[in-house]
Amino acid sequence: MKVVALVSGGKDSCYNMMQCVAEGHQIVALANLRPIDKDELDSYMYQTVGHHAIELYAGAMGLPLFREDITGTSISQGKDYHPSQEDEVEDLYRLLRRVKDAVDIDAVSVGAILSNYQRVRVEHVCARLGLTSLGYLWRRDQEELLSEMICSGVEAIIIKVAALGLNSSHLCKTLAEIQPHMIDMKKKYQLNPCGEGGEYETFTLDCPLFNKRIVIDEYEVIKHDSDPFAPVCFINFKKMHLEDKKMASSASFEERLEGLPMKRGSSLLEELGNPQNHQPSLHISTGHNVTVPTLVAGSECREMPVCLRSCTTGFSWVSGIIASRNQGSLSESINIALNSLKDILASNNLPLSSVVMVHVNCQDLSEFSAINAVMEAFFPINPPIRVTVQVIHDRDVIFSMDCMLYQPSVDQTPPLTYEVMHVQGISHWAPANIGPYSQAIRVGDFVYCAGMVPLCPSTMKLVEGGIHVECVLSLRSVGRVLSAMSNSLTLRNIVSVVCFVTDIAHIPVAKEDICTAMESELVIGTESDNEEAFTPIVCYIVVPRLPRDVSVELHVIASVSKNQMQYKQRSSICDYLKFDSKHCWDPRSSQGIGLINVAILGEVQSLRAESVFKGIVKEMEHTLQETSSSWESVLSLRLYYCHTMIRFKDISKVFRSSIPCSNLPAISCIPVEAMELGNIMSICINLSSHPERGPNT
Repeated sequence: MKVVALVSGGKDSCYNMMQCVAEGHQIVALANLRPIDKDELDSYMYQTVGHHAIELYAGAMGLPLFREDITGTSISQGKDYHPSQEDEVEDLYRLLRRVKDAVDIDAVSVGAILSNYQRVRVEHVCARLGLTSLGYLWRRDQEELLSEMICSGVEAIIIKVAALGLNSSHLCKTLAEIQPHMIDMKKKYQLNPCGEGGEYETFTLDCPLFNKRIVIDEYEVIKHDSDPFAPVCFINFKKMHLEDKKMASSASFEERLEGLPMKRGSSLLEELGNPQNHQPSLHISTGHNVTVPTLVAGSECREMPVCLRSCTTGFSWVSGIIASRNQGSLSESINIALNSLKDILASNNLPLSSVVMVHVNCQDLSEFSAINAVMEAFFPINPPIRVTVQVIHDRDVIFSMDCMLYQPSVDQTPPLTYEVMHVQGISHWAPANIGPYSQAIRVGDFVYCAGMVPLCPSTMKLVEGGIHVECVLSLRSVGRVLSAMSNSLTLRNIVSVVCFVTDIAHIPVAKEDICTAMESELVIGTESDNEEAFTPIVCYIVVPRLPRDVSVELHVIASVSKNQMQYKQRSSICDYLKFDSKHCWDPRSSQGIGLINVAILGEVQSLRAESVFKGIVKEMEHTLQETSSSWESVLSLRLYYCHTMIRFKDISKVFRSSIPCSNLPAISCIPVEAMELGNIMSICINLSSHPERGPNT
């Protein structure tokens, strides 16, 4: 992509330019925001100290430099950005719009490391202008990153200090000179080694991308605050010039970075420990000889309505949203389905913004981009997390959809913790979203993660190496998302996983990789964690296709208080069927997650559907008894079943007819290719407190 680099003069914006070049992008312009008639501006968004020397960047790199005055202030200071003409973020919008009008650009280089405040606002501006944010320093380990900058030739000096343990004597020190002190200050005062907490600011005098180096001839030290413990001092440049470097100026930016110890997407497999060289030694049976019986449905069946189930804790679940092909063009049909969701929510005083999680079961994933385009208009800010797979719907179905929502009730004081992780920029951290969805949303103690696919974060391309490599990368990305939601969260906090694969032979590998990841997390956890932890509830589903044609997608739910949850499992046999059930339950919040797997024993040609669901209901009642719950506590049931057994409409009706309560849970039936060897059905259960509203059609 053609990139404009936001440059402040600091080491981070400079090194991110280098990272962009290392990932194959082309820097075509520079952009900077400066204060008016001030040496330094106290801004939430921008580094302004050292701005007098920014003009030299154009000459140093041989690129056009665009500058804009900072006229606004920090008006919108919340987690989300809401545009206001008086906000300093709009100065960035005007700057990038001017660059885009003058130069052909696709992306913006951004040096943010840890600030969600800055990231959210830059991504907001980029989205408005149709640009991609490239932030390769995002959530990098700061000790590792600082060392990498030094070893990669970033020559920067300290030009501002503003933290305990730093004073005017540290001004003008190079990164190499300040590095040992910052490591000590991290241990002593928890300072950020890269200064990401505002501890210090830098100015880059030279880097491999510069044709000429910047030389400071004259400067003055300004004491902004004389606090005896954490004085604020900065350098004001008075005179500076460019100096020729002893290098071949004809060398391309890419050639200048060759051999430098920079993090690169091309080294991903090495980062992962070269898993392609250590494939699990497993005896894999495809299970093709297992006979899947036909389910025969009776004639007394209820209809299949759109259903909304709500409970007193503020959670709701909607099922039965279906986009049909007989309602106009593809986009019109998708719009009708999403408007039906909007309407049922509105009739229950629920806004679209209350949607936390969306399951989209597509008939054909080649229509994925069209679904994305329409959904974006319905979920413009902090969209829900999403799990998208291709299933075996009838051709007249574009997709089926079910959603979980959270809207605190009026008397719910205080409401549950609600946090969204919606990262749109490309980085080395974890995959950016590839549609209108968030990576994770926390509601209360539970963290709901979007379906994670094995894309290299820095390139957004499928990692090579097969199912084992894909599983290892997906699990690493899940772990990074959880850690970003809370420093205390790791893979050992996972309570449930739905593992989608495109081949039944992939299940043993995925199972081994998930177990290995969990075991490695338990080894590094505390003893109390190990004692209380239980193995996550995992459901394996085989589908025809996954987004980006990957082989595995992981949908994870984690809990910040997993060690306080209760876990039970049991098995039972009835006639030709075996039922394995697992559930975990948080008695404090009255929320739980469960799974029932139904396996066939022996060779059976056909079964009465009613008998199968009678056994499922019996297992459900055991689960409800053990959690001191009732059917009124079942918020949703998601049934995955082998598509060859029974027609979609029939199984939905039979399932509903089998449940012994008037206010049905939100029920979704998803036809798939297969499940774990021997299973013919898997039912994912969501439990919550007693409902306050019944189904609405």
